[in-house]
Amino acid sequence: MVYSRTPVHDVLNVTAGGKGSLSDSEKVSIVVGGGCAGVCTAFKLAMRGHRVLVVESCAEPAQECSAAAAGGMVLGDTSMWHKVAHNILEQCKLKATARADAAMWRKVADNIHPTRKLEGPLEGGDASAAAQEQAPPFFRITRRALCDSHFWRFLLDFTRASLFSSESVATSQAATSLAFTDWAIDDLLRIMEVDYPELGARAGLTRQGSMKVVYDESEWGAIVKAAGGTPGEEHTRLLEFVDGREQGVLLSPSEALRIAPELACDTNVGRICGVKFTPGTASAHCEWFTQGLAEICRERLGVAFMFNTKVVDVIAEGGSVESLVLRQEGRTFRIPVGPRVGVVFAAGSWTPRLLSSLNLYVPMYPLKGYTLLIDRPAEVRALPSHRIVASEFVYATRFHDQVRVASMGHFDGWNLEADADTVSFLKREWMDMYPEMRAEADRIRVVVGLRPFVADGNVLAGRVSAYHNLFVVGGPGFNGWKTASGAAEIVASAVETTLHGADAKAESAKFPFDVSLFSPAGRVKSRIPISWI
Repeated sequence: MVYSRTPVHDVLNVTAGGKGSLSDSEKVSIVVGGGCAGVCTAFKLAMRGHRVLVVESCAEPAQECSAAAAGGMVLGDTSMWHKVAHNILEQCKLKATARADAAMWRKVADNIHPTRKLEGPLEGGDASAAAQEQAPPFFRITRRALCDSHFWRFLLDFTRASLFSSESVATSQAATSLAFTDWAIDDLLRIMEVDYPELGARAGLTRQGSMKVVYDESEWGAIVKAAGGTPGEEHTRLLEFVDGREQGVLLSPSEALRIAPELACDTNVGRICGVKFTPGTASAHCEWFTQGLAEICRERLGVAFMFNTKVVDVIAEGGSVESLVLRQEGRTFRIPVGPRVGVVFAAGSWTPRLLSSLNLYVPMYPLKGYTLLIDRPAEVRALPSHRIVASEFVYATRFHDQVRVASMGHFDGWNLEADADTVSFLKREWMDMYPEMRAEADRIRVVVGLRPFVADGNVLAGRVSAYHNLFVVGGPGFNGWKTASGAAEIVASAVETTLHGADAKAESAKFPFDVSLFSPAGRVKSRIPISWI
């Protein structure tokens, strides 16, 4: 189905060099992927005067990973990459000397993840029995991933980035990544608050802050110490913390309950050691934002959308993408692409698979994330007033009358099936936070998304070195939604400088950080035959 005010066949004719061949001033781009990254990229290119065609495999925008995003926009937060890095490396390190036979593979698959005991009663169950039950892990590598050669090359890159970068390089990259993240959030907020305030309203944009609930005494002690306090002592003033541009206060349990009385409903309230409260943190509904921006692209900027359309092959010739082979409603057809037409892959975790036809390795692997949601819950009085609440394992948000609880993740290949044990575990976590919603448990919907987790923790945005007109944008897999418009601006700038003669220095000067960190150069490489791995 075609979703466009501008006739799609006109765009296709231009890309094919048919009637009305490209003039020197005409700019045309094709974006593969209609999630948040793809729609943001289409928007940025259209704002630069491009005629844009978006190719999306689903029936409408933002139906996979973008539908599972929690929605937070925490400034200066790259902690999730380090958290996953710790889990992977800590567990893999224990297996480093094991013999690589079938028995070891099974053992690694079963034991490579951390676990914890459930605390508190299961819904309708016995508390003592629940306390003995083993919970599904917060993070896990499954057999499906362990049998995937792409995962092992990804893991090798991940290990290099985690363990073997020099301290100076790691510090410099972290500073650049934080600067980019903060700038990208500002760009996203400007779109929703200044340029298109109706879009912010549609997406439920709020700045009511975030609360990170800490249950571990040692973790809380480290947080207090970093803020200049003394762990274990009562303080006569609120301790302030600064984390990048993120600023807030540390709250004792009693102070947190005064600000957010809904925390009293948490069945684990007695375990709370303290709360990091960041008043200015923004949040918005990624799916609703993406769908609204797609409408703006279509109705105001003339962007053309092709839905229910899959890319089944990418054909290159002479160092440029020559054509895309598409399948729509059982019909397979080819779109010739001229060397001056930018082809941007913004297909999230599917980008590595799509570009494998060009014998390219993209250092990205899907990290399966879960979001549980209820629309218009009958019992809402105990819920936070559109404030982010992050607990030990889940991230709760509310937009209009929809309540969402998100968590991740599994390395489980390109598998969108929900794991029943993980869903049950997350439901219990939700009900622990909001017991009054137990009656709503049957109405909970589960959304699974594959987050494009990049091996070195940095966004991929720019031109692929091996091909003149091929670009990628995606990742980093843990905060991609809030950086989507910023990454889109970087890749749009790359398209302009590579294909349309924009001044590289002038484009680079638009960014308050070194964009080369996010370039695919040296990161997207030729694939290695399986026998080499």
